[in-house]
Amino acid sequence: MSQAIHIIAPFFYANGGDWRAIDFYLEYSKSNHVTLWSHQTPNKELKSAYPIQEIKPFQGASPNLGTLIICGAQTHIGQWYEHAQFEKVILYHNLISPAVLYKALHRLTLNGTRKVEIIYVSELVKKKAGLAGEVRYHIPSIERFNPPLYSHYHQARPFTVGRISTDSLSKHHHSDIDVYKSLLNSDIKVRIIGGTCLGPWLKDEPNISLLDTIPQAKAATAYNELDCFYYRVASTVKEAYGFVIIEAMLSGLPVVCHRSGGYAELIQHGVNGFIFDTANEAIEIINHLKNNANLREEIGHNASRIRIEKLN
Repeated sequence: MSQAIHIIAPFFYANGGDWRAIDFYLEYSKSNHVTLWSHQTPNKELKSAYPIQEIKPFQGASPNLGTLIICGAQTHIGQWYEHAQFEKVILYHNLISPAVLYKALHRLTLNGTRKVEIIYVSELVKKKAGLAGEVRYHIPSIERFNPPLYSHYHQARPFTVGRISTDSLSKHHHSDIDVYKSLLNSDIKVRIIGGTCLGPWLKDEPNISLLDTIPQAKAATAYNELDCFYYRVASTVKEAYGFVIIEAMLSGLPVVCHRSGGYAELIQHGVNGFIFDTANEAIEIINHLKNNANLREEIGHNASRIRIEKLN
């Protein structure tokens, strides 16, 4: 029987939490009446593609009845919530910080009068929170992200290592400057989308491309321009999940990622990707992949099956 489902997210930066909300919408709208909500004017990319409504309580536009799914513990919840009647409230938590979760739960439980279920983005986040709840890994909907597989395996181009992220220094480890320069010595090209912030150190390197952040609609093409996906973030940051790594895997790319992050829970080292602890380990793995096309294809093929393995 069809039910009313309300999904609320910031829909402002088009980041992992926003795309999780979109994928919930694509999943549940197949058999339910689903409404997307935001407290602010949505990101243009999202607004043009999906029916996101702005919450305007004084005009009678706010979630009510059925199930409410809140994507992100930092998502603003207005006073309308106190008067709404929901059969179920679900909070999707995708941040390492337990304090943010506790504050959200204090608000959402209404002094213990309303039950809130928690869905965690990874075991790492659940362990940090120390509260009961379900772990549900975010695998993007096939309707939204269905990249061409294996087309990059045999392209006549130099072996290219790269990554995609927001253009912020917090998304890059300081030692990666030396990693990229070392790869150049092996005739490897480096392509960093979201890497203009590294310009002071790498802009003069001819085989390193530092590019602006791209919209989600262009991501599938961007992954197809790589032969290997490399990823780690600043040592002061811990990645709760790492959505771009999952996209890279779905694109059939061998991923080489630092151990510190929720995404590591989905990577079987040497089977569907690689986990490293030190820069030298990462360089060694990448060089091994460069010199072994069969290995790249095997790892990439296994990685691309993550949707099948985790959703069935």
